[in-house]
Amino acid sequence: MSGSIIYKNKRIDFSVDEWQLFTKYIIKDTLTFWDAIAEDVDGGLLPPEIAGQHEAIDRNTLYSLKIKLRDIYD
Repeated sequence: MSGSIIYKNKRIDFSVDEWQLFTKYIIKDTLTFWDAIAEDVDGGLLPPEIAGQHEAIDRNTLYSLKIKLRDIYD
């Protein structure tokens, strides 16, 4: 299966191998990382790996993105 993403009105197409790498490894690793920090996120804390030193990330946005990535992964 291949896939595509539209970014800044530009369609980026992925080959079958690229899509497999993206979904099976990159997205999987991201979801695994988020699952590992879920307790801290639920407590209102975001680690520097996500938030950076001077940024704030809305938890609802984080969870919304996580759901979309899980849909791609599953």
